[in-house]
Amino acid sequence: MKKIILILLIFSLSSSKGQNVKQDLSYVTYKFKSTGGESNKSKRFDPTLLDFEFLFDKQRSLFRIIDKMDLNQSQDYKITSIIYGGNLVYFRDNVAKEKLFNVNYKGQSLNVINSKQEYKWDLLSESKYIGGFKCFKAVTKIIKNDQGRNTVKTLNPIVWFTPDIPTSFGPFGLDGLPGLIIEGTMDGLAFFYADKFILNSNKNIQIDRPEKSIDIFETDFDSMMSEDFINSRIKK
Repeated sequence: MKKIILILLIFSLSSSKGQNVKQDLSYVTYKFKSTGGESNKSKRFDPTLLDFEFLFDKQRSLFRIIDKMDLNQSQDYKITSIIYGGNLVYFRDNVAKEKLFNVNYKGQSLNVINSKQEYKWDLLSESKYIGGFKCFKAVTKIIKNDQGRNTVKTLNPIVWFTPDIPTSFGPFGLDGLPGLIIEGTMDGLAFFYADKFILNSNKNIQIDRPEKSIDIFETDFDSMMSEDFINSRIKK
């Protein structure tokens, strides 16, 4: 297991550190850094951090990349898209029992739904303090079958979460833990951490389901991707 690089976190808090926080609407920003694996050896590798925002309350959560000029040209953005399958917007509604990610596929915005996707987390005894919060280590495994390529892709997220902020929602769709994820890594290919957050915000911020998108189940989306891959191979 690769060693997680410790990065100093600077938090802007609206409440005291290290205390149990009442959960209403909260706004968190995350910094994301893709190591790029072999790509980081290239002179063209862009070391710029990507910014994400995470909104959650007792019912819903929305995690999305923060739009910036020329973002699509960023090498980090491209690597991040590859790691997460192109989906950089995640939405969950516990009351509606719905979980989805939004992806742009061939110019069409799709809401890819998988209400049953739950992670099986192993909660470890390791702990450390990050930004004044006591955090605990947790690991899980994500397995994705690619029928078109006849391959299996496995990711092993390693995260640090704090029960001091009791929410089951998480960044990059990594949910199901008894507390907010403060930092984590994906097989050493990417590293992310909470940069700033406002708890119990009174701002007029809406957590809305991605609109103007076509709903499709993840199994159908995977089949469509596999069929497109097979067709592209046949044409060659």
